[in-house]
Amino acid sequence: MGCRDQRETCVIHLGASHPASAGLRWLRRDHKLEQAQRTFLDASVASYTGPMALKADEVYEAGLDLSRAERAVVAHRLLASLHPEQGADQREVDQVWQAEIGSRVDDILNGNVELGNFEETRATARALLDDLRK
Repeated sequence: MGCRDQRETCVIHLGASHPASAGLRWLRRDHKLEQAQRTFLDASVASYTGPMALKADEVYEAGLDLSRAERAVVAHRLLASLHPEQGADQREVDQVWQAEIGSRVDDILNGNVELGNFEETRATARALLDDLRK
């Protein structure tokens, strides 16, 4: 489950059954914590006799090794985990968007909306933004 060499991106998946994991994947680009992570993984998959969880500072340090985009994903997921009742099910979100897309297509086909070209739309948007900035 480790990387073969230091140039390879190492994907480590914490077992979803482990309370500290929340099913997160850590994309590792170096080997500073590889041994500690491997020990943690072995313990979490086999039993709870090994380390129970990575310490917060170890998670933080590992997070700093991620790219900015990867850190944003992890931060968002961790924040969302604090209030799971506020999260929407992806299927529900997809259904709402499908209904909205269908409604917009119907409006276009029935002539209920006036379509403009890109240049006109961009000019209108810029004018609105300029007005807001004043």
